[in-house]
Amino acid sequence: MDKELRFSAERVLKRETNRILNEIGHLMDEDGVGRAIADGNEQKGNRQFKNLMDATEEASCIEELLLFIAYQESKGGVWKKRCINGKSIAVNVTNSFMKVQDEVYGLIGEENDASKISVDDERELRLEIAVKYLGYLFWKVHIVSKN
Repeated sequence: MDKELRFSAERVLKRETNRILNEIGHLMDEDGVGRAIADGNEQKGNRQFKNLMDATEEASCIEELLLFIAYQESKGGVWKKRCINGKSIAVNVTNSFMKVQDEVYGLIGEENDASKISVDDERELRLEIAVKYLGYLFWKVHIVSKN
């Protein structure tokens, strides 16, 4: 990825931090993920979200992260718990994650000529968005599970 695109992406990510945090707040409060986590096993919930955050460092694309979430849900536990909106934690996290992905990546595309962003650059940019989103999500889960 060239320096100009990387710098532009970093600028957008910094500028859109509140959008990411607001979406995570919505996920926790309105979707009910926070309550579902708080009602469960605190250590296991923290560990599962830490594993997801750590997976971003090893992932080669966001689809791997989505697959990781689906796999965790299939095993049961915290990911399968139902939230106040009737969906599982895994489904709610996936929906929120993809909403942020699409919105923030779209803004990066607007600041740059989206048609000139290569497939490899898009993959890398989306992973950078994932790192930020999942890092903030882990912090929020840790706070929610302690209260």
